[in-house]
Parts: sequence; structure tokens; C-alpha cells
Amino acid sequence: MLDLSGVKFYADFEAMKKDFEFSTGGYKKLRRCALVGEEKWLKNINKLFGAFTHTKEKHFPEGKLQEAIDWANG
Repeated sequence: MLDLSGVKFYADFEAMKKDFEFSTGGYKKLRRCALVGEEKWLKNINKLFGAFTHTKEKHFPEGKLQEAIDWANG
């Protein structure tokens, strides 16, 4: 479960590069990942990097942390 509440889109190219490296590294070995935060931003990132992972993802709005944890553990 990743709580990205309050996180805004990338401030610079280096941050985007690090996220891409993460998503193509150990992250792709995860079975499920719940993403909590502003949904539009997360959906766009998922579209961009989703092709490089096999992780099932589900987005949850801010404030739904426990629901996200429950789904990720399911």
C-alpha cells in the first residue's frame, strides 16, 4: 500500500526517472498494490508505467487508508 496523499506530480525529470526505475524493479514482483491519493494523478502514472509491471493496482481517495490496506492484504 502506498499512501501518496498530498503528493503532487513530478517536480523534475530526475524524480520521474526514479519512479520508473522503481516500477520496473522490485515493484513489478508485487501481486497487489493499493494507491491512496489524488486519483487523477495516480491513474495517469499507472497508464504511463503500468505496461512495465504485472502488479494489480487499485486507487483509493485520500482518507480511505484502512480500506486500501484491507484490499492490498486481500
